[in-house]
Amino acid sequence: MTRKGGDHDFGVVFSIDTSGHNYTELHDFAGGDSDGATSDHGYVVQSGDHLYGTTANGGDNDLGSVFVINTNGNNYQRLYSFSGRTNNEDGSKPIDNVILVNGWLYGMTTEGGTKNLGTIFKVSPTPSRSPTPAPRPTPPPARPVEIRSIAT
Repeated sequence: MTRKGGDHDFGVVFSIDTSGHNYTELHDFAGGDSDGATSDHGYVVQSGDHLYGTTANGGDNDLGSVFVINTNGNNYQRLYSFSGRTNNEDGSKPIDNVILVNGWLYGMTTEGGTKNLGTIFKVSPTPSRSPTPAPRPTPPPARPVEIRSIAT
């Protein structure tokens, strides 16, 4: 995944084989309400024939998104758009990659939460699945974080 480039200069998701050949563009981020924009890292996580990742911008409020796309480039779907609700409780500007643990995607944001220091979020990789509360870290980290379960 790239931070910039593509037709809209918001980055692309691509595949390339281990020999450095067969570059294929899987998705060209367009930004705006219906898509993500500008990844701050460049990594996706693969599970089966799905790739999961985040963008720091784009989505309904231009505060970032979580997405899934098939490894062949079909079926791009935004799983979550960060909303910036009152006190920005769900976080915004996701950074780094999501990880897939026990059927849930976990990640971090750089902004939001009650102290605007970011959150740790939990999102279902399946749009129709209901979230459950995320566990609290123990012991508490040195920098306050909040864990939010986000409806998708």
